Amino acid sequence: MNKFNYELVENDTYIIGQQRLFIADKKMLNANYLANVAFPILVFDTEFINRSHNKIDPSPLYIKSTNFLRDVVYMLQYAVIRTPEELLNGKYVSKIKSMGVERKMETFNFFEAANDMKMKFVNLCLKEGIKTFVCSGGASDFRIIKQWFYEVLQDEELEKAAFINYNSPDDWTIKTLDVYDVLKNVFSFENQNQNGTAFIEPGRLKHGHHNQEMLELPSFNKLYLWTEGFWKFNFKDEGDWTIYDICVKMFEFYSYISTYRFKPVEFKEFVGIYRIALDHCWNDVYKILIFLQFCYQLHNN
Repeated sequence: MNKFNYELVENDTYIIGQQRLFIADKKMLNANYLANVAFPILVFDTEFINRSHNKIDPSPLYIKSTNFLRDVVYMLQYAVIRTPEELLNGKYVSKIKSMGVERKMETFNFFEAANDMKMKFVNLCLKEGIKTFVCSGGASDFRIIKQWFYEVLQDEELEKAAFINYNSPDDWTIKTLDVYDVLKNVFSFENQNQNGTAFIEPGRLKHGHHNQEMLELPSFNKLYLWTEGFWKFNFKDEGDWTIYDICVKMFEFYSYISTYRFKPVEFKEFVGIYRIALDHCWNDVYKILIFLQFCYQLHNN
């Protein structure tokens, strides 16, 4: 038994909490995913705004929404993990750090502050010698940081960076792992709750790759519901806010012109929502770290 509360039944089939089964294709896990992960890794999550979050009425108090035609990151949480052993010992909570665009009550230039954060992130990756970026559902996140590297680094720096597969100035990629690919392709889960009822109505989720009677869980929201009661981790309370609703408020917050002076009660409300976004982003990074620990523990068993 181990902290993830599972035991091997046979081959790649495991039982969790003596109640429910899951399948983990260890051969695929190792050959297709973990074998391609070079340490140190940077586990991260971004929160960004774009014009889809624009719910404000045009006003001289706001900068033009065309400034947000593409994703603009206002917050990033990350953890630098230097070895698989750091994951296996589970002592990674203190490694989660934050970067963010913290607006001031008085004169403030959002895009200058966002650019400063971008530069800080790129320098961090170089300083720490990062070799692989890890995210969940990371298509947008990976695209954003690749654009950052393109904007900040010279060709010779791109060629030398440990986290880049470089062929030419016009042909290079960053080294990444999307853990949702691992979750969906490596694992299948029994469709059962702790009380023996169906975890989810049949047909609502895809069949598992390894067993048509099992489920593919497409996200950590589903995974951590399925393991509830068996995995015990302390996530931060995000209240009833969705990340979309948070970003709508953050779009408004950052859209005020640089010379706008907030009323104290108004500023306090926006800062409170910013802190909820911090908790959401922190939870996302923590969930990735837990899942990676789970995967490396399976790999070692």
